[in-house]
Amino acid sequence: MLYSNDKNLCIKPVLKGGLKTLQWKGHDGIILCVDWCASNKLIVSGGEDRKYKIWDQYGRNIFVSSSCNYVITSVSWANNGEYFAVGSFETVRLCNKSGWTYSFNKVSAGSIFKLAWSSDGTTLACAGVIIII
Repeated sequence: MLYSNDKNLCIKPVLKGGLKTLQWKGHDGIILCVDWCASNKLIVSGGEDRKYKIWDQYGRNIFVSSSCNYVITSVSWANNGEYFAVGSFETVRLCNKSGWTYSFNKVSAGSIFKLAWSSDGTTLACAGVIIII
């Protein structure tokens, strides 16, 4: 089981076997989103430090993005593990499994809080929140 705790990422074994929880510092701000891909065994995380990062299943860092304009509010791997999406305020970024950006899209949906891929990985759905005062 993968979860975040403040600035840390944690992997807790769900089956008995004496394995201990693996924990490491993931970001310089609170981690807001994580996703673990079953096909490539990589983890992507995003947080208040305005960065997204890629990790292997042992907590070793693979990639760190440069600072984005806004906090990262959602991340999601495509089922095939070849690419993932990153949501932020009015933006959705499509990246390859190495972390490099394929496309950057502006959307009028406020902060993107949920990303969901179609089963074949060809379509991405995004949900955001617009607050009008």
